[in-house]
Amino acid sequence: MAFSALILITVMTQHFFIFLGLNLFFAVNILTHPLQALYLRCYTPGLWTTILLIIPYNVLFFYHFSKAGFLTMNAILGALIVMFFLILVFLLSHKIGEKWS
Repeated sequence: MAFSALILITVMTQHFFIFLGLNLFFAVNILTHPLQALYLRCYTPGLWTTILLIIPYNVLFFYHFSKAGFLTMNAILGALIVMFFLILVFLLSHKIGEKWS
């Protein structure tokens, strides 16, 4: 729901760095799923998600995003800020979840 709202805000305001930040946050899974499989020394379903979904999606996304001229230095800096904020929210939500379980 929150991601849908952020995408709607991106389209309405044409601040495409928000959408780029959301995709960078999604792209973090390119590293986390394989590292999780290595750490656990077993198969994890996220490994196939990375190979079959996340990597192809990000290749297409960055190709079209740059072809449309949206991939600028300002967009990248703004996206990194958005991604950092989303990572903080993710970590905070896990801390809150630990206290409630």
